[in-house]
Amino acid sequence: MNNQTSIYLLFKEYVDQSRLPSHQYIHGDTFPLDSISFIEDEFYSVIDVLDFFHYERKNAYYDIDNFEGLLYQSALLPESYPNIEQTFLSQFAAFGVTERPLIDEQKNVSYKLYHNDVTSDMLGDMAWCQSKGISCVLVHHEAIDTIDNEVILQSSSHESILLPAMSDIPSLHKWLSAYRQPKRTYHYSDKHGDAYHEAKTITDHHGTHPAAQLLTNDAQTNQLLCCAVGKDKDSALWYYDENNGCFIYFENEGNTPQLGFHAYHLNVGDDNYENIDVNKLRQVQDNIPVDY
Repeated sequence: MNNQTSIYLLFKEYVDQSRLPSHQYIHGDTFPLDSISFIEDEFYSVIDVLDFFHYERKNAYYDIDNFEGLLYQSALLPESYPNIEQTFLSQFAAFGVTERPLIDEQKNVSYKLYHNDVTSDMLGDMAWCQSKGISCVLVHHEAIDTIDNEVILQSSSHESILLPAMSDIPSLHKWLSAYRQPKRTYHYSDKHGDAYHEAKTITDHHGTHPAAQLLTNDAQTNQLLCCAVGKDKDSALWYYDENNGCFIYFENEGNTPQLGFHAYHLNVGDDNYENIDVNKLRQVQDNIPVDY
């Protein structure tokens, strides 16, 4: 593992009178036999959340026992669920999701959820990695009980361990904006200025004119940068700046360790405005005027 944000996926599992979930705390459902849609709905309720954040630099993991629990019926009746496992695994690959790695380092503490020892499973790994300074979050769809979007473990050192657990795009966006690793870095550009400096005059295919102006100061720009979204890891990022009534656009300076960006504001018709996915932003911002 590295110090990138780690996202752990958890699914409901198939249960009936003869089968319990792989861990007692995981919620189960008796999916109707021969109904592939119930399994797909559960899978994509989690994957679709992850899909929104394709632009984040992150590690994403699934637990093989939990995954097999989701697909339990398909293993019994493969003819009724043709290629479903391969389809799901290809989705994992597309989003960079890998099987939860084994932690080589010996844990010197144990963890419990209620009376269940979770030291060696996904929750224990999250707690251990979190103790090492890695930002970890669980993504699920009603697969586990939470209190205020947290799973609360008790450690053998008598500490309460709070594991964040998100079930939708807005809540995960809010969490990532505050806790992602590595942090994004805003770099001042004299071309675009800021709240205290005018943008430079440039000559391009539009003629000679001022470059796009950044309207915010360093603190405001960094706050908006934390929340900005994009299309993929190499794309620009964007966000609606309610205070200035327009969009702020963050140019990606490349795959640098510090995740550097410079910024400027845009309105409809400006260069690069067409790169902003306003409908995507509306999923995490409810303050964008309807005429955009």
